[in-house]
Amino acid sequence: MQQIFHHRITLTSLLILLFTASLWAQKEDEPEEFWSLVPGVLGDHLVMLDSSVVLVSVDWGFTPDSAFIYQNTIHLHHFSLQGDSLHTYTYNISEEGSIVRPEVLRSLSRHKVHRLSNGKFLMGGHGMSDSDDRSVPNLQDRPANGKQPTRFTFGKENPKEPPPMVNPIIMTFNATLDSLERIDTLEAVPWFGNVTLIHEVAPDTLILSFHKTYPSNQVILETDSLFNVRWMSEDFGKQNYWEADIKDFLVTPEGDYLVSMYYIWGWTPNNMGYRKNILFKFEKGTGELLWEKVLWPARGINTKAVMAPWNDDKIVIALDDCCEYNNPFHEIIFHDLTGMHLQIRDYDGTLHQEISLRDFLWAYVKVFPGPSVFGDELEDPDEAGPWFIPHRIIRNTDNSYLITGIQFSNGWQYFGRGFLLKLDEELQPIWARIYEIDKKNYPYGVTYAYLYNVVHSNDQIFLGGSFITAGFWSSNSPLYPPNYPWDFYFRKDLFIPLDEYGCYEPGCHLTDNVPYYELEQAIILAPNPARGQVHIRIDHPALEHQDKVLFISDMQGQGMVTQRFSGNSTQVSLTGFAPGVYLVYIMSQGQVFRAERLVVGGE
Repeated sequence: MQQIFHHRITLTSLLILLFTASLWAQKEDEPEEFWSLVPGVLGDHLVMLDSSVVLVSVDWGFTPDSAFIYQNTIHLHHFSLQGDSLHTYTYNISEEGSIVRPEVLRSLSRHKVHRLSNGKFLMGGHGMSDSDDRSVPNLQDRPANGKQPTRFTFGKENPKEPPPMVNPIIMTFNATLDSLERIDTLEAVPWFGNVTLIHEVAPDTLILSFHKTYPSNQVILETDSLFNVRWMSEDFGKQNYWEADIKDFLVTPEGDYLVSMYYIWGWTPNNMGYRKNILFKFEKGTGELLWEKVLWPARGINTKAVMAPWNDDKIVIALDDCCEYNNPFHEIIFHDLTGMHLQIRDYDGTLHQEISLRDFLWAYVKVFPGPSVFGDELEDPDEAGPWFIPHRIIRNTDNSYLITGIQFSNGWQYFGRGFLLKLDEELQPIWARIYEIDKKNYPYGVTYAYLYNVVHSNDQIFLGGSFITAGFWSSNSPLYPPNYPWDFYFRKDLFIPLDEYGCYEPGCHLTDNVPYYELEQAIILAPNPARGQVHIRIDHPALEHQDKVLFISDMQGQGMVTQRFSGNSTQVSLTGFAPGVYLVYIMSQGQVFRAERLVVGGE
């Protein structure tokens, strides 16, 4: 009986192997994908060098005794400026002589890799205790590559049962990101001591921040280049969850510091908490907290807020809004404001303007209708919502902006597609791209394409992030099996090279997204200024014979008209339009094109 059972298992395994091999053979026959998957579970940093682009990835690795794996490995994936893979340099930090703790890289921060004025790079991490002994010292006698640890103490909040102590670390890489030069071990903090911010504000002057728990909060401090502490702020951003994290950092014209932090407090029925972003301002030289402001008060859940300079005296903040409540079953509930928004604030935090991108991005909402492998519908187009979560905003040399992130369309967040949005210098949207990474695997379960970071040259855009798949009902994709037996997810990091229009296939903007400066000549509004009604005519071969949607919004992004039409002209009534300036868009085949502004006059 045992022998028969053994043969059955072998035959089953053989059939599975043959099925998987056939799928891989089919995959190899397909055209080469535009994206690259590389080892890593959190590819959240992308660096442009003179001759390469480097995707910095965090990964799991074994500890020196090979007992188990932790997030203790760094991959530096080098790609050419044409997007070809060149070399990967890998470092298991637990193998360093001065680092014996098992896990040192657990972080969700977007600001723990920083290029110094001397060209070298600093990367922050943290460590977990290497002992069950809760009296772990501050490691003041443990060398860190020949350097004594910096000495600063946070204290213990519960002396009767002191928590395990962990030691924040800072790693120094060379200017070409192919060599780890040194590791500095900082003094221990209770339970969790992750470096979330490294920023050189002047030669020999660094601003650092640590997320620590027990209780959970942040500490911001200034050091010299050898990490000697000059000042340290009081704890800020206290809340009840370990995932407090700095999402962005800016230096004001006066030299003070703006910090946007992801903030969770309280509990909902499903213990997901209420998510907001808080903007903090600290005084240079002393670290005094000048003020803090909730960026999205009395509205839905705000999970990300990233910022960039705008004009000389203001900043632009990209943030998301989703869901007034979470229900106990983890399904999000879209509301009327769900989407992505822009805020223009001055450096004192005063809100001057708020722009909703919800209606513009609605045309880019992607769903995957149809049945799963079990016959259940994957996503309902009627229930889709335009939830775009920004992860990074950068200002280009021509004062335009690029925003990258992830888009969810259904309440269960089963499928996440990476997106890239371009804005002009007046913060009006020019185009957007949605990247559906390997959608043939969607029927097997959850698929996410997180696009965290973006860098660019004059004619090239590069995106970095993570690609994750997980199966529903124990149905993982045979092409992407779980990484480890105890983990239901397949995880790889993601690198995408694009042209200046966000196209991975050159010329895509000529057919699916005509540049806005061409359309300003090709879409004619007459009369303009207008009263009563306006006639709209299309004079461009890429749009004339396609079904189209006309969308008109006010300057705050509020939709006024949505109207379908075919052919090359249509007419719109302006009844209900107050005198002012409005924006006209033409939507076609899931793409949005901007036309010139429409001026509506008074009676």
